[in-house]
Amino acid sequence: MPLIETASGTLSWEQHGDGPPVVFVSGWAMSRTCWTLAVERMSKRFRCITFDPRGIGRSLLRPTATCELDDHADDLMLVCEAADAL
Repeated sequence: MPLIETASGTLSWEQHGDGPPVVFVSGWAMSRTCWTLAVERMSKRFRCITFDPRGIGRSLLRPTATCELDDHADDLMLVCEAADAL
């Protein structure tokens, strides 16, 4: 599972399959595992990218860090860049 180090913590992400990229974004307090069935089916035709938001699952949040909506959007961009999915 690849990791992305940020000033606020660590982001854990993964990808499965080949083809055009599809990025799955979890809802509030949900890890990337909520997408397991969808990824299992869609990875036959797409490159499915999932990640754990800050402080959820295997993504760590530094104790002094805060999370605003803009931070989550920045995290999504970091994951897309790391997965070469832009």
